[in-house]
Amino acid sequence: MLVMQEETFGPLLPLIKVKDAAEAVKQANASSFGLSSSIWTRDQAKGEVLARKLEAGSTCVNDVIINYIMPEVPFGGLKDSGLGYRHGGADSLKKFCRPQTIVTDRFGLKRELIWMPYGKPLAGLLRLLLDILYRRRF
Repeated sequence: MLVMQEETFGPLLPLIKVKDAAEAVKQANASSFGLSSSIWTRDQAKGEVLARKLEAGSTCVNDVIINYIMPEVPFGGLKDSGLGYRHGGADSLKKFCRPQTIVTDRFGLKRELIWMPYGKPLAGLLRLLLDILYRRRF
């Protein structure tokens, strides 16, 4: 059906008959769209398991779009859905950030211990440190 092949933004509820939940997930994931989805079930735990299998930006269990009015959670699509970004939640703030790492030499060494080339004394010291740090754990 055409309604199953295009992304719709209206109050539509297209239905197709499937033999079980696995086929329903397979049919839903076969779509090139994945903005939002919902699962309706009497078994909440089963609904959550199925929701994790759906390829959608968000999935509501026993609701339709409550996630859209929750500013603390990200909202946006997967695949060919949405605008290519997510808004809401901590992830949306990251698009306004520019991470930068700045490292300063705290000890004023002319040469860092881990810089190549290693001489025999330094290689022995590093081996001893690694033995002390990791032998007890593994």
